Amino acid sequence: MNDLEAWHRSCCYLSMMHQTRFTLLFVLLVLCSPFAGCGIDTNPFPGSSDDSSAPVAGAENASGDGANEQANETSDPDSTTDSGDMGTCDTAPDESNDQGREPYSIFHANQRQIVVGEVESVNPNGLVQLFNAEGTELIQTSSASDGSFALESDASLPESIRVQSSNDSDADIAIQVGLTDATTAAYESSLALNQAWSESDSSGDAGFSDDSGLSLETAGNTLELRGATGTFLPGLTVVLANLSQSMAMASQVNIDGSFSTWVEAESGDTIAIFTVEHGSSNGGGTPLIIQAP
Repeated sequence: MNDLEAWHRSCCYLSMMHQTRFTLLFVLLVLCSPFAGCGIDTNPFPGSSDDSSAPVAGAENASGDGANEQANETSDPDSTTDSGDMGTCDTAPDESNDQGREPYSIFHANQRQIVVGEVESVNPNGLVQLFNAEGTELIQTSSASDGSFALESDASLPESIRVQSSNDSDADIAIQVGLTDATTAAYESSLALNQAWSESDSSGDAGFSDDSGLSLETAGNTLELRGATGTFLPGLTVVLANLSQSMAMASQVNIDGSFSTWVEAESGDTIAIFTVEHGSSNGGGTPLIIQAP
C-alpha cells in the first residue's frame, strides 16, 4: 500500500508541475502580447504626424481663408486675366460711337424700312450712309441743316446697321445702331394715328378725326403736329419725318398726354408719323404715311 500511495503522489505532483508550467507559459505570453501590437492604443499623442485629423501647419491657407482669398482674387471684376479684358475699363462701349438703344436719336418703323435720325444725330448738310455688318452699303441719303435725316428702304434692313455721316467741314461720324423692335405701347399708338386719319371727303379735305385729339396744321413751310391732353401715354416719343426732304423731328409726350412737334415741308412732300417708346426701344410700328397739304 505504501508503494502504491507513493506512486500516486508522484503522479499528482508531476501533473501539478505540468499545469503550473502551462499556466506560467500562458501568463508569460499574455504579458508579452502588448509588445506584439495586439493591444496597443492606436490614438497618437497630440501633434503626432500620424494624426490625420490633427491640424497641420499651413492647412488653413489651403482650405480656409487662404482659399477664399484666392477665389476672391480670381473672381474680382477689377482684375485682368489672360482670357480677355473683362473687368477693365478698356472694353466699356463708347456711347458716342455705339448707340445700341441709346441715346435714342435714331429710330425706325415699318419693319425696319423707314430710318429716321432726329436733330443733331448726324453731321449737317452731309452724306448719310447705312452699312450692314459686312460693310456693304445698303442705302444713302443727305442730312438736313439741323443734323437730322429720314429715308425709306425698299427692303427691311438688318437688326444691326452702321450709320456713317460725313461732310466737308466736320469730322466723320460712325455709329453702330441696333434696330430694336417696337413695344406694345408704340404699336398701339402708331395704330391709333392710322385709325384717326380720315381720307379726303366730299369737300376734298383730309385730316385727323375731331375726337382723336390730333391736329395737323401748316404755316408757311412748316408742318406742325399736335396732340391734345390725354392723346398718348406720357413717355412715348412722336416722330415726324419728311421723307421727301430727308429731315425729321422727335418730341416726347408730356405728363398730361399732350405733345407738339414740327418739321419743314412743302405741299406734296411724303410725311411719315409714328411713335416709339423712348425708354425701351427705338422701334415703331406701322407709320402713318401722308402727303403734306
